Amino acid sequence: MSGKFEGHVAIITGAGNSLGRSQALAPARRGAKVMINDLI
Repeated sequence: MSGKFEGHVAIITGAGNSLGRSQALAPARRGAKVMINDLI
């Protein structure tokens, strides 16, 4: 499945912990650049 999101950027808010973190890692594993914004 890697390579499906190469060249794409995902902006994910609230991804510092738990479910949000796993949601942020999914597109990153497939090649997307991921920007995470979370206020802890």
